[in-house]
Amino acid sequence: MPAARASSATLPTEVSLARIISQGLIPATAAPDIVAAVSRQLAIQGQQVSAVPHALLVRTSEATPADVDAAFARGDLVRSWPMRGTVHITTAADHHWLRAALMHRTDAWVRRSEADYGVDTALCERAAEVALSLIEDQGALTRSVLLAAWQEAGLMEAFRGEDVSAYRRRHLLVRLQREGILVQGPRSGNEHLVMDARSLPDADSGPAGADVAHGGTGHRAACAHIAHRYATSHGPVGAEDWPAGPHCPRRRPPAPWRTPSSWGRSRPRPRLRAPTSRPEPVSRWCGRSPRAGRVDACGRSAPVSRPRRPDCSTCALT
Repeated sequence: MPAARASSATLPTEVSLARIISQGLIPATAAPDIVAAVSRQLAIQGQQVSAVPHALLVRTSEATPADVDAAFARGDLVRSWPMRGTVHITTAADHHWLRAALMHRTDAWVRRSEADYGVDTALCERAAEVALSLIEDQGALTRSVLLAAWQEAGLMEAFRGEDVSAYRRRHLLVRLQREGILVQGPRSGNEHLVMDARSLPDADSGPAGADVAHGGTGHRAACAHIAHRYATSHGPVGAEDWPAGPHCPRRRPPAPWRTPSSWGRSRPRPRLRAPTSRPEPVSRWCGRSPRAGRVDACGRSAPVSRPRRPDCSTCALT
């Protein structure tokens, strides 16, 4: 494969095609089922509920929309904010360890939420108590039922003389999922029902072992595993793709990303050739068309214009 050109140049067609192959978008690399498709990618963006089945089915060989619904209904797949302010689909097995490893990335948002809207620890504990009690009685809840319960419990009161209920509703939903109390599961109409997340495999059961939170003994191993999974499902990639990636903080990538030879020996190393010069970072523009010179999943030429970066309403927590 020819080396990638400078980032200001057109990305080689071969690299775009190789990434399509890695994504499982052709029959030869398609996953055998829905859960395997998500597991290989580690996480798949799922902001638009109606688009989720399409994003999963295109990566499988024979699955149907009914298989997607069944995977969520069984609890094999969940929807939440495990990495940042963008909703993602993950397997139940990957949810908690991934969430715990990357939760520190939203610490600043938590502080702003408390300062601006009064969403502090005490309020979250009250909201969790109301939610879990209602789930225990009724099962998985629609968002409207949960929000009405919080309203009735007096959690939407004014803060510093201002009505902040519209903000509190969203911030409580995100905060309790960020902290592993709630998660979105079975689909009902055009939403995923809110359920108790505590029954999912815990954060210590992940591939990196225990204590994967930032500052913990397993955090570096967790970031290395994220890098490994990202490379094998999105490659070819280079070190420059790490700062543009959606997973760990914007800093120097972990050693396994820089030196593939240090990847764990328990898993076979991917047979990918990383570009020898600075490649263009992997696009993370939420499905926008790539720049000229790339091709889409059907082999068609992409538009010439460079995509616009999404506005903050697409990927931001606030």
